[in-house]
Amino acid sequence: MAGMVSTAPASTYDWSIPPGPETCVGVLAGGENGLHLTTENRTGKFDYHTDIVCGTADIAVAHPLKGMLGPKTIKQVLKVCKIGEVCIIKGMMKGISHDIYFWTRVESVTAVPPVHERTTVYSLICTPKQGSLKILTAPNPKALHAFWGSRANLDFGWSLFIEDFIMDSATNKTGTYWRGIISGPQRTPRFPQVYVPTTEWDCKPDDVV
Repeated sequence: MAGMVSTAPASTYDWSIPPGPETCVGVLAGGENGLHLTTENRTGKFDYHTDIVCGTADIAVAHPLKGMLGPKTIKQVLKVCKIGEVCIIKGMMKGISHDIYFWTRVESVTAVPPVHERTTVYSLICTPKQGSLKILTAPNPKALHAFWGSRANLDFGWSLFIEDFIMDSATNKTGTYWRGIISGPQRTPRFPQVYVPTTEWDCKPDDVV
C-alpha cells in the first residue's frame, strides 16, 4: 500500500537509485493526507509495473520525506482529478526498494472523462463473454492496455459503450475490433479509447445513447 516509506526501517532503503520517467494509469485514492493511484479493483493478471510500481507509489503526502512531493502537489492533482476517477499521471518516479516507490515530479495529470460525456457513434452496449479478454490501446493484439495487463477477467458488471468499429488494416489480418469506453459496476471506474476484439463481447442496442 502507498505510504510504506514512513513506516519501514530506514536501513532497508536504497536512496542512491535516481528517479526515472514514468506514466501510470489508475483510480485516484487517498485525500488531503496523501494521494496514490490504486489498482485494487483491477481484474487482470498480476503485472509488476501496474500493481506494484504504479499501484503503490505515493503521488504526494502531507508530511513528505526528502525528495517526496507534498501538500502543494496534492492540491494541484485534485484540481484536475477527483478521488475515485481514473487518472493518468506522467512525471518522474523514484524507487528505493523492490516494492516502495514515490513520485518526485508530476509533469501532467489527465482525468478520464466519465461515460456520460462520451460521443457515441454506434447505439450499442456490450457485455463481456466468459473467460479472459484482451483490452487494447490500439486495434492490434500486441497493444496491451497498461492497466489490464495481458488478459483481463471481467464479470457481467462491466460494460463496453461502443464508439466505432475498427479493422486493424486494409487487409484485416488480425480481426475486427470495437473502440469504446469500458465502464465498471455503477459506471466506475471508466476507461476511454480502448479497443477490444469483437468476438469477445456480446452487444445489443443501447437505449441510453
